[in-house]
Amino acid sequence: MIPKETLQAMLEREEGLRHSPDVLTRMGALQKKGLDWIPVAVEVQEQVVREFFPDPAANTALLLFQLRTASRRFPDLAPISVYVRNNIARQGTLQVGDDAPSDFYLSQGGVLFPFKELITGPKPVIVLAGSYT
Repeated sequence: MIPKETLQAMLEREEGLRHSPDVLTRMGALQKKGLDWIPVAVEVQEQVVREFFPDPAANTALLLFQLRTASRRFPDLAPISVYVRNNIARQGTLQVGDDAPSDFYLSQGGVLFPFKELITGPKPVIVLAGSYT
């Protein structure tokens, strides 16, 4: 497990990189094209992990997970976590028994499909959703 002091330094480094002119320019350019800037944020997090753990044998996925969930282990780190501070998610209103929303969803394979197609059939369906970052 990454120690708290190291996680704090990593979060501060991520903050600095995300506000750097280069990263802001790249994110802005993607947004102007109507494209998602999340891949740039992921690159920033990967860069932070490489800077703090340069060993090529390091488990990058595990280190990224620890960086992204640092505020769960250490709630006092939440104010410096870009993800926590800028989280715009909200609690939804969908209740058990409600009709399914008529939205479209993007599968992990990159296919856009109507949500109702996912849930048609005789078996119950559980939907688990979350943020990529």
